[in-house]
Amino acid sequence: MEIIGYSCWHIQIWRFKMMKLGVDQFTLILIPNEKFDFESWRLLVAPKIINIFNSCTKIESILGKLSLVDANVGKYINFKLPAGYTKGYYVKNALFYFSIAYNEAMPNMCVIIYFSATAWKIYCENYTNTYNKPMNIRRFLKMIKTTYFKCRLSRLDICVDFIDEGLSVSQLSKSIQCGRTEVRYGKIQI
Repeated sequence: MEIIGYSCWHIQIWRFKMMKLGVDQFTLILIPNEKFDFESWRLLVAPKIINIFNSCTKIESILGKLSLVDANVGKYINFKLPAGYTKGYYVKNALFYFSIAYNEAMPNMCVIIYFSATAWKIYCENYTNTYNKPMNIRRFLKMIKTTYFKCRLSRLDICVDFIDEGLSVSQLSKSIQCGRTEVRYGKIQI
């Protein structure tokens, strides 16, 4: 295995010449480290976590200006917050889905950060172009390391690209369905 970066690997496989693995979409949960009372969650703690996150990641300079949205207003502007969250931020008029949200009445839900595959790809490209450093999930998680909150990666979808294989997704899918190709994860056959 030849490692090219932290979030992108090229692997030699007996049947395929080359595969490129990468991060597709992901969700982070930001959990405050300090104790707080119920009222300070929505007034101080959640906004402070969001401000620290924005500052560390330079999210607005890379993806665009964030707009505040309430769950009740979101339906009128064609934007939906993650399920269960009542207040959040999104990039207005973006061609991708990115959100930062929290539930004002349920501090135990913490702050959620959601990057769609397109949002993550655009973030990585713009970050690399702006700062001349390649962005990947490991670097991103290191950037947001702070004493104010813990970060939990609650969802991470990976993507696999077959490079110069002459292989189509429909061919691969049909081959798996017919039993000519099998997918394994560890010792378990899927």
